[in-house]
Amino acid sequence: MLRSLVGSEMCIRDSPYTLQYNSSALFEWYSQVGEGWLSLGAKPEQLHIAMTEVPTTISVSWTTNITSTGARVCWRQANSTTTTTSETCANGTSWTYSPVTDWPWVGMLHTADISGLVPGQHYEYRVFDPSLPASLSSDVVSFIAPTANKDTLFVALGGDMGSYQLFGHAIAKQIRNDEINHNLQFDAFWLIGDIAYSTLDPPKKNYEFFWDVYMRQEASFANHIPMHVSYGNHDFSGGDSAAFVNRFRMPQSFPGNANYYWAHRHGPIFYVSMCTEISLNPSECSYAPGTKQFAWLEATLGAINRTETPWLVLAGHRPMYSSDTATDSGPLQKYIEPLLRKYNVD
Repeated sequence: MLRSLVGSEMCIRDSPYTLQYNSSALFEWYSQVGEGWLSLGAKPEQLHIAMTEVPTTISVSWTTNITSTGARVCWRQANSTTTTTSETCANGTSWTYSPVTDWPWVGMLHTADISGLVPGQHYEYRVFDPSLPASLSSDVVSFIAPTANKDTLFVALGGDMGSYQLFGHAIAKQIRNDEINHNLQFDAFWLIGDIAYSTLDPPKKNYEFFWDVYMRQEASFANHIPMHVSYGNHDFSGGDSAAFVNRFRMPQSFPGNANYYWAHRHGPIFYVSMCTEISLNPSECSYAPGTKQFAWLEATLGAINRTETPWLVLAGHRPMYSSDTATDSGPLQKYIEPLLRKYNVD
């Protein structure tokens, strides 16, 4: 079973058009309504987890200001009655990046692995910098370890999301409300491109802090539901893809190209994510025969065991069927659709 949520551009008719297309007006509006939206602290925020190549391991990532330079995660079974000394802990890695942005951004990114998980078991974890006071540890978060042998998966799908500028915050609330009010236990969340909308008219002005705003809103569910992403044109932020490359860690069951294209088995489904942004980022995203991505796609689709994983799902940001046959549907139908037919992609 598949739970699908439409991209938040469906809601744009309810917002002032100046907020979508005029970045200066949006910046001014945000400064009035988004208290604290520019600030990063030493306490971890924007927690989000992702599946990895190892079925019993997930990764957790988070963001802080530059005073926090260490990464550590501790976890235990959620039904444990012992003290925190029974936790298992692991060190992670920390780094920063320098984006092309029209407003300065300085922060630290961190990631660490939670390993040795029992599928279907409830766990809780916290992340922190071991060199800082204990009061700067994150809140404790509970999650259910991914299960490989489930027959039914609930996956929330989204695209063109953003935060306030495209009312993506409403989509985030919907996912969280579905969890609480309808008792839905999502197995994953997959955002198929155009994530934070830090640039509204790529590759023009970019405000990197929108990535922080976006990931704060997603943390309400992404801190316990594995979050996976694909690349869209609005993820080419101000002339680079630094945020997209640095802020996420996608599983590589069949080693692809970092976050640009990747594949991963999840129970009875094999997810394959491709990059369709050939005009903005041709070096990474070209997919015509003879390119790296095309060769990877054919090798990956041909190697998947359809007895073990009967469902094969491929996604990319651009539509394969639309009226835009020049830049979107035409090349996809010419080069990619034959692969889908050849390998019986669902």
